[in-house]
Amino acid sequence: MVVVKQIEPNSLGARAGFCIGDRILRINGEEVRDLIDVQVSSAEEVICVEIERGKELYEAEIERRSGESLGLVFEDMRLRSCNNKCVFCFIHQMPKGMRRSLYFEDDDFRLSFLHGSYVTLTNVRESDIDRIIEQGLTPQYISVHATDPELRQVMLGRTKATVDINERLRKLATNGIEMHTQVVLCPGWNDGPHLERTVTDLSAFYPAVRSVALVPVGLTDHRHQLAQLDPVTPAKATEYVAAAEAWGLQFKARFGERFVYPADEIFLLTGRPLPEASYYDAFPQLENGIGMVCSFLDTWDEASKRLPARTAKAMRIGLLTGRLAERILVPLVARLNAIENVQIDLLPVDNDFFGHGITVSGLLTGCDMAARVRDGIQRDLVLLPPNCINGEGLTLDDIDGVITSPNAETNQPWAPRPYLAPPFDSEDGITKVSARWLTKQMGLKNVKYMDPNAPDICGMMGLAAQAVGDGLCETALVWYPMVNLAGRYGHNNPQNISDEAPGNSAFSIPWGYQSGAMFNNLVVFLQYCQKYGTSHDALAPLCLNLRRNGLMTPWSFYALHEPYQLTREEYLNGRVVEEPLVIYDCDRPVNTCVAFIFTTAERARDLRQKPVYVLNHAQNNVRGRSTMATLDEHQEAVASLARKMWEGSGLGPGDVDIFNPYDGYLTFTQQFLEGFQWHGVKWGEAHDFYAEDIRVEGPHP
Repeated sequence: MVVVKQIEPNSLGARAGFCIGDRILRINGEEVRDLIDVQVSSAEEVICVEIERGKELYEAEIERRSGESLGLVFEDMRLRSCNNKCVFCFIHQMPKGMRRSLYFEDDDFRLSFLHGSYVTLTNVRESDIDRIIEQGLTPQYISVHATDPELRQVMLGRTKATVDINERLRKLATNGIEMHTQVVLCPGWNDGPHLERTVTDLSAFYPAVRSVALVPVGLTDHRHQLAQLDPVTPAKATEYVAAAEAWGLQFKARFGERFVYPADEIFLLTGRPLPEASYYDAFPQLENGIGMVCSFLDTWDEASKRLPARTAKAMRIGLLTGRLAERILVPLVARLNAIENVQIDLLPVDNDFFGHGITVSGLLTGCDMAARVRDGIQRDLVLLPPNCINGEGLTLDDIDGVITSPNAETNQPWAPRPYLAPPFDSEDGITKVSARWLTKQMGLKNVKYMDPNAPDICGMMGLAAQAVGDGLCETALVWYPMVNLAGRYGHNNPQNISDEAPGNSAFSIPWGYQSGAMFNNLVVFLQYCQKYGTSHDALAPLCLNLRRNGLMTPWSFYALHEPYQLTREEYLNGRVVEEPLVIYDCDRPVNTCVAFIFTTAERARDLRQKPVYVLNHAQNNVRGRSTMATLDEHQEAVASLARKMWEGSGLGPGDVDIFNPYDGYLTFTQQFLEGFQWHGVKWGEAHDFYAEDIRVEGPHP
């Protein structure tokens, strides 16, 4: 099944009556598993599509001209993950704390066909191999590393045997599937005689196996508790190139092409000139770094013929690159500097983030590049390698709105003093980040909407959505640092620190600390428990599930600092903050920051990152009838908020798959769950609902 995410206007799909959210079950009687099935099955001139919309089933018969697209965009496929523990895996040697998506190890033959991703074929069934053959999913890009079955098992870090790669290749080759292979060279592991055997074995499958790429292992400074590997040195690189050229001459005579190609990185390590274009035949693995430098230099040779003798305006430009490409760019920069009024500074960057053994530009990080350009020289422009910036299709020039909050400041009285000596204790960019400071430091030139006074993260999100919706800006940056310094969380109110409650506070906070989440809500919570015959203990399943969710995120606070699950007994015996509130019910203060991009639906379609659409936002301005809100007033307020959200979004409780109410303090989460009536939960039923399966993968996530 695939789900329609977008429909191109006036397309065949639009004329056929498809709707966003439609689930395509079958095409011409064949079950649809993913996007590839759609492409294969919809190639006929007349197609019959079985569609599920809500609880209804429909059929659509569509006539299409040859080559005419349906004009439907589908939700991303659920990718298969890698089941190996390769000794050289780059993901396993990355530091913690980066984006979650960077730690996902895909190994999916469908991505190999669609995008040229490399696969090991260790997680495929025989039916998958048959599917590749039947649907003609060619070419496939395969990580071999060694054809010796025992050595390959070691290289892939497998304790459980898998099908011999030679058998997989033989079946695919016999059935006409073209393959391109790679070997990650690990000195002392799979080179020497092992590499010779691998190349010889693979050549037996030519022309189905069309090429072999030799790629050097990449080693970071974060290889903790991993196998001992040595880097590819210049001497080793020279050895590999010599072997590849000897094999290449033999294969050139037999096949008419070299078949074996060392990566550009290996050639650059030798210090010798790179081969010319003829060396790479048809450039079978250009995107794998095989012949990329040669292609770039050929493009430069053509473009350089059109360079001017001078420019009207004087410019000083910084050109950032990785250490590996430095010597390639030196003569090019010299040629550019011959242009009158132009000065190019070549700025090679050491990779301090991953380690100096990583020298390619594609693995440079923002912190290292930023440090490199802070050399005291004023430049008009700094150019980055295109393969080291995000592929989202978004640049700084696209940002035309900036939203920050004055609440995100470190100058809170509970923090240690002096945290920073005057005048830096209130300096913009140190103890706070205003919208103007952020705009200036990021070099945002096109900002036309700026709001530095958003109340908090909740208000910021609604404000950003409204600003984009009203056309005040097209792409807004929302920045919110959670500057919780060492000290007691939330004690930024001097009244909370004193031993006595002065003035009217004697009536509103008679037991000391007061915030929207504490005493007032505890009174409401106790009223709830009394009215519906429940107790604080009923919150235990919710707390344990939230802790479990946190541990599932590799970069979360719990995964990084407290990587263990809480038990029911630990929760029930937690330190009491204010009866019956225990420490585990409370928001966890962390010192971090968060940033979001809000843009139009039309703009979001073109971005690489799958967008989250904001269908509505709402808030309540409720005034209590006395100094202390009651349970009835809370429930009225949430019910009113729910009505606004459902009416504004066009959705209902049955349309929402995952419900994510505010859960910073567990004592009032039930109000949201019941007020929105998600999964049929009515007033007083939330605590029983918590005891059911509320896991992410369960029926009530």
